[in-house]
Amino acid sequence: MKILLLEDNKKLNETITKRLKLKNYNVISFTDGSDAYENITEGFSCFILDINVPNIDGINILKKIREYYKIVPVIIISASVELDMIKQSYDFGCNDYLKKPFFIDELEIKIEKLCNIQDSKIYFDENSYFDFKSATIVIDN
Repeated sequence: MKILLLEDNKKLNETITKRLKLKNYNVISFTDGSDAYENITEGFSCFILDINVPNIDGINILKKIREYYKIVPVIIISASVELDMIKQSYDFGCNDYLKKPFFIDELEIKIEKLCNIQDSKIYFDENSYFDFKSATIVIDN
């Protein structure tokens, strides 16, 4: 599974990335909102977004994600406990909201529940298929 992680705290970003890679997830991490924004169309199965990040905040990235992906899960991780911010996140289509500080295990549980795509493939014909786990199209091997 390919996951986009946006977290501007470098230590937390590294910790989450390392932990998810141990679970064999393909994690592409960003610390800057504009860098994440430019990459949201790269075939991700799950998005994990912090709200308060440099340049483009997580809410605006969430809005853009929903233009491309209606059903791909988005988990917001944020230190903000303002009810308006939490409500706004859900209004714009986040699937879950995790308040910092949190246990990495809790994030893993949410990813397993919301984002874990089984090893399923959709075959277009006998020589081509889409592999959900790797988010790739295979044609003639």
